[in-house]
Amino acid sequence: MNPEEERVIRAWEADDRDFFDRFVKEYQEWPESGKEPQGAGQDVRHYLDLQQKRIAQHGLQLKLQLDPFEVPPISAYKVFPALYRDRIQRSLVYRSYHLQKEWKRKGKTLLREKGEITLYQTLISADVRDERLAATEIVCPSCGAAVKIRELEEGCPYCGTHYVMQDLFPKVIDLYTLPTPGNEERTMNPQIRRWCFSGAGILVLFALCTAFLNRAAYTEALAYVGLVFSLLFAAAAGAFLGYLAYSFSLLIGLFGQLSESLPLAFGGRGSRRKIRRELMSYDPSFTYEYLQGKAMSLLRIILFEKDPLDSALYQGAPPDPSFAQLVDIAYRGALNVEKVEKEAESLAVTLRLYLLNTYDRGERLEEKKEVLHMRMVYAGKPEEEPLFRVQRVRCPSCGSSYDAAYAKRCPSCGSCNEFERKGWIVTEIRR
Repeated sequence: MNPEEERVIRAWEADDRDFFDRFVKEYQEWPESGKEPQGAGQDVRHYLDLQQKRIAQHGLQLKLQLDPFEVPPISAYKVFPALYRDRIQRSLVYRSYHLQKEWKRKGKTLLREKGEITLYQTLISADVRDERLAATEIVCPSCGAAVKIRELEEGCPYCGTHYVMQDLFPKVIDLYTLPTPGNEERTMNPQIRRWCFSGAGILVLFALCTAFLNRAAYTEALAYVGLVFSLLFAAAAGAFLGYLAYSFSLLIGLFGQLSESLPLAFGGRGSRRKIRRELMSYDPSFTYEYLQGKAMSLLRIILFEKDPLDSALYQGAPPDPSFAQLVDIAYRGALNVEKVEKEAESLAVTLRLYLLNTYDRGERLEEKKEVLHMRMVYAGKPEEEPLFRVQRVRCPSCGSSYDAAYAKRCPSCGSCNEFERKGWIVTEIRR
């Protein structure tokens, strides 16, 4: 670990250790309360709001429960290069949880999920004592006007809202989860017991049936002693055979998981090299971890939109209509970089994303492992992406003011806004 990473980890542990837990608590309450976590950044709040509307549209209820492991503690996993001339730090932090997820419709449980996951948050944070930070331009979280941070502290000149630095930092700007291998002891132990008891029960029952059929031979007390020992031996042998059967089934499952994981592992490894060679030469902050979070945020925003063609972040052909049945999108832990196209002031990346998607099929919910291909284009020079997206604009056709961070059309007159965007947009999503 380099000194910069150590410094950020120490700062995180000293100053903001409860931020992660507070965010997770609000995140697991979000499906039932409808309130996005206060610590969520603009994109995370937006796609959670869109997903909540999609879930309600399908008449579903979702309940989340996240119980943290006792160890390891919250950790800084990756520290990205600093942004905005070293004024703002971006880092990836994580913690492992026991996840329970339940989907219901009209009180009927349609799907239950249990497992071990690791929750990753991409955070932006800043040293609030840095005087240079006050000159950094962001957008007002209330009205969307482009202002400097010092103006927000004095009161936004457009809406008058006052902010202190702690209201702006830290923020979770990307969020995703991954299955956690090797942390399944709590779920494995009950399974081992079931297999052992089942094996013991079967052999004991077999021994009792055999004794019953040969009951005429049990005329002396010594024969009953032998029967007791034979039952004990049957129980021990059955438990051992049950354990062997469990181990064999586990081995088969591991081979199955391995066959699915190898393409993810090898593709991800090659993609990391390609990202270091081609993307990070364009912008050092475009790391593999950054791309994971950004791709998942954009994908969720677009596919949870009622009409993806109305999203300001999508400029492509209509996606497959079946995506309208999506109620959840989970990342399986790998993306492959298929193609990189670099020009003077733009960068295009075509990705292959490995996902576990949940579809509403009417009477049931279906979890489906899918591979989606997505093309993302970064318009602008390195570090030109705004810290928060420009939101409030005035329609040149009718003059009304509206939120244009995600909407492509004016809600009053329906005209398409044409102002120049900086940052990432998506031009293709396909299976």
